[in-house]
Amino acid sequence: MLVGQITELGTNWATVSTLIDVDMSVGGYVTSTSSTGMVMGEYALMKNKVAKLTYLADGAQIFVGDEVITSGSGGAFPAGLVVGTITNVQTEAGGQIEYGIVQPACDLDSLVQVFIIKDFTVVE
Repeated sequence: MLVGQITELGTNWATVSTLIDVDMSVGGYVTSTSSTGMVMGEYALMKNKVAKLTYLADGAQIFVGDEVITSGSGGAFPAGLVVGTITNVQTEAGGQIEYGIVQPACDLDSLVQVFIIKDFTVVE
């Protein structure tokens, strides 16, 4: 499952921007509906330790309980890593743009050990 992305690196340390960080974004793929969008951190959501699935493709449908995985688009992350689950579907203030609230699959408060992917091949 995806925790985040390394944003600073030292000789024996690293800083990771997690999925809920405002500087973090990853292409998301909703497994049940094949919908795609971007999972992004947002200040208003950070306190609840959730992220936002937005920029959904036209006609995309998302539902509470849907699993979100990495899409692999953009080449920053391999496809198929578990991101989290949609816990709420909301509409922007204008009433036309739908987005999902994503609960990360990992418990960001209790991480003890993580694996770092240094290189991968994009398969299209």
